[in-house]
Amino acid sequence: MSRRAGFTLFEVLTVMALIGILVAIAYPRLRRSPTQVVQSAALQLTRDLELIRSRALGSRRLVRMIFDQPANRYYWATDVNGDSLFTASDSALAAPGMVGSRTLDGDVTFGRDGMGDVPLYPGVGDITLDSATIVFDDQGLTFPARKQGTVYFASTAGGAAAAVSISAAGAFRVWAALEGNWR
Repeated sequence: MSRRAGFTLFEVLTVMALIGILVAIAYPRLRRSPTQVVQSAALQLTRDLELIRSRALGSRRLVRMIFDQPANRYYWATDVNGDSLFTASDSALAAPGMVGSRTLDGDVTFGRDGMGDVPLYPGVGDITLDSATIVFDDQGLTFPARKQGTVYFASTAGGAAAAVSISAAGAFRVWAALEGNWR
């Protein structure tokens, strides 16, 4: 008598059903909620702000971040030639890492999702910085002095918002919209 190697149809269907059940249980836990997505975008902006602030301190030059709301992105550049102006030539002269950009996740946009201002940082719009720009000087402070503002993030699905406030001293704080309040 010979035995055939392989699996029966019943065994294959049983294994597939078990895999389907496991995926159905695990998928909701692996998917990121809109709240997690906007908080992640706010934390990424904070890391990028810390990076450019450190670059300003390390290079002893001005570093500017510009928010491009229609394109859903932001970018930064170092004033390489020290003229306090940011031009195309600065980008061309910049060493690797002196310029950069980041596009927001497709599920996130600059927005408030119906939320008001974060405490202590009033302003109009989704980006309350003048000209949607922040500049850090060679001491890591905002330039010109006392410039501050907030960048708001919202989920494209709705129901979630986060914000990053930037103080005149160059400090950052991440805010989350929870139960209609900023925390």
